[in-house]
This record gives sequence, structure tokens and C-alpha cells, in this order.
Amino acid sequence: AHSLLVENWKVYGGMVSLDNLRQPYLVKTILLNENYNSQTNDQDIALLRLRSPVVFDVQPACLPAFDQEIPPGTKCWISGFGITKAGSGIVSRDLMEVTVDIIGTQVCNSPSGYRGAVTNNMICAGDLNGGKDSCQVSGHFLLHG
Repeated sequence: AHSLLVENWKVYGGMVSLDNLRQPYLVKTILLNENYNSQTNDQDIALLRLRSPVVFDVQPACLPAFDQEIPPGTKCWISGFGITKAGSGIVSRDLMEVTVDIIGTQVCNSPSGYRGAVTNNMICAGDLNGGKDSCQVSGHFLLHG
């Protein structure tokens, strides 16, 4: 299982630039998913309980219900900070976003895709024609739609 130290985590809401940091919310506890599988990364999600309530001056990203089917082709947005071009080493200081499509698990798991690594509990999204993707290296992104 993941070993996460509470003191290493902070939550920032409504940030659009790394050059203009907002006051962070400190994390009180991290609730790890007891069904997390470290071999497959299935159910790799956790809840963060904050030390103080969030003052919403922005809208939170809404997630689908746990049993909600999201059909392939549904538009969604990936947003985050990170390297925007593979190999460049240059990190975007501004929040980036791109619209992508939900891709069916069978297509994602094809030999030219993730070769079986995507479980039924995961969401696969992207552009089958290439060119649109989440952060190239850092892995810091959020899927919302």
C-alpha cells in the first residue's frame, strides 16, 4: 500500500499560476482505499481530510457517481501543471487544459495501447489520433467533465 505522510501534503484551490500561490489548506488525515492493488494500481485513490474548511471562491470539480457509466466518446477535460512537451524539461507555470474523449477500456487495453493495464475501475481518456495528452512527465493532472 501507499505510504503517505500527512505533513508532506497541502491542498491549493483555484490556482491558475504557480507564480501566484494561494494559502494552502493543511491535510489532517489521509484515508487510503483499502482495496488499492499495488501490482495493478487498481483503486488508486484516497480521500484527504483537511484541518480547516475550504472557503469556496471557485467551483469544485465534480466527479461521476461510483456506478455511473461514462460512454466512450464523452468529452472531458484534463487540467494541470507540468511539462507540456516530452523531452523539453520546461514546466508550465500556468494551469493548462485540454479536451479529450473517454476511450473504452477494450480499446485502451489493446496491444497498441496499455496492453491490459487499465482495469474496469479506471477511466481511460485521450485522443486516439495523438497530439492531446495530460502532463508529459510530472503526472500531476486532474480529469474532470
